[in-house]
Amino acid sequence: MLLAKQLKEPFDSYEDILPNNSAWATKQPYTDKEKQINPYTDCKAVENGWIWNIPLWSRMGTGYVYSDKFISDADALKQFQGHIGTSELEFRNIKMRVGLHKRLWVKNVCAIGLSAGFIEPLESNGLFTVHEFLIKLVRTLKRGHTSQWDKDVFNAGCKSMFREFAEFVSMHYAFSHREDTPYWKAVSERVYCQDLLDQKPQFINGFVLAAYNKIRDYHFSHNTGVHCVATGLNYIPTDVASILSETKMTQEQFNNLCKNSYEHLQRKKQEWQKVALKQPTLFQALKNIHEN
Repeated sequence: MLLAKQLKEPFDSYEDILPNNSAWATKQPYTDKEKQINPYTDCKAVENGWIWNIPLWSRMGTGYVYSDKFISDADALKQFQGHIGTSELEFRNIKMRVGLHKRLWVKNVCAIGLSAGFIEPLESNGLFTVHEFLIKLVRTLKRGHTSQWDKDVFNAGCKSMFREFAEFVSMHYAFSHREDTPYWKAVSERVYCQDLLDQKPQFINGFVLAAYNKIRDYHFSHNTGVHCVATGLNYIPTDVASILSETKMTQEQFNNLCKNSYEHLQRKKQEWQKVALKQPTLFQALKNIHEN
C-alpha cells in the first residue's frame, strides 16, 4: 500500500526467469497421520508446474504452482484435484506477482518480505527475504543518521541477494530436460541469462557462476545449495574424463577413491542409523509436544 500505491515505486518482474504466476492451495486431512507426517516438504513436478505437500500437526498443506499462460485456472484445479485424489475440499486460488520493487527503501518507507517482492513458493524465499532484509536494515540503522547513500547501499545489497536467490530457484527449471508438455518444453527452451550469450561478467553469483562451475571450475560450492539441485537434475559439473584429466589419476586410482568414499559413507550411515533408532519418531515427538 505504501511503496507501490502511495509512493508509486515501479515493480521489476522476474517472469523472464521464473515461469509460474499462479497457485491453487488447500488443506488436506490425514488418512494415516503417523505414516504421513514426514520431517520434510515434498515437491513433485507435474504437467504445468509442481505440487507441494507440507505436513503439519493438524493437517497437510498442499498446493499446485503453475503458469496460467499454459493452462486455465479451472483446468489447473482439475489437474490438482486429480493428483491429490479428491475434489471435496476447500480450494483457494492465488495469483503471484513475481519480482521485486525497483527500490525497497524510499523516503521513510522500507519494504521487508512480501511487501518488497516474491519469487515463488519453491525454497521458502518468503522467509528468507524477511530475515535477510531485516538484518541489513538493522545494520544500516545502527549508524544513527540515515543518508541517501545508506538507503542506496541497502537497496543494492537486498536486490543483489534477492536476484541471486531468484536465479537459484530458476535453476530448478533451467537444469531440467523435461519436454513432455508445452509448459516443460517452454521451460527447456527459455533463454535464462543473456549475459551468458554476450559473455558479460556480472556481480550476481547466479546463472553465470553455475555455468562457470560447470565448464571452467568443475565443482560447485557447498554453501549455495546449487550442488544439490545440480545433482538431482544431472547437471553435476564433473565427469570421469574431466576428473582424470584434472587430477592426473588413472581410472584404477579413481575407482579406488570412489570405493573408499562409498565405504566411508556406508559406515557413517550405519552409525547414524543406530543413533536414530534410539530417538522418537517425528510423530511421537510432536505428539508429546501437543498433548503434554
